[in-house]
Amino acid sequence: MRARRVLLDQEVDHRARDRKLAALLRAETVARATVNSALQWLQNRTVAKETRAIAAIFAAKHGVAQQKRTVRTSYEDEPSDYVRSAILYSPKYLTVVEKKTCKRAWGGHNAINTLIAQTI
Repeated sequence: MRARRVLLDQEVDHRARDRKLAALLRAETVARATVNSALQWLQNRTVAKETRAIAAIFAAKHGVAQQKRTVRTSYEDEPSDYVRSAILYSPKYLTVVEKKTCKRAWGGHNAINTLIAQTI
């Protein structure tokens, strides 16, 4: 199946962004540019934390290695516990080695992270 290319407009409200990303989570493949848009939202602190959280999961699932690395490395500088929890959940879509490394590094930061680490 060829990659889907969906315009993720920068001007839509966060609920519309959330719905678009949630719908695209189930796609078999997405265009690299779509993942790049999600990464921009993840890194933009003016975007709602809910959108940034789903953007992290989306990019980890559909991104190439470099895009997945961007998700992992954004954990340390992320001020929102909500988004950090989503970043911790995102290794579900990484390799076994990467998943174990993330769980070990972040799993004990707080009670929520401990629960998330147990589920992935």
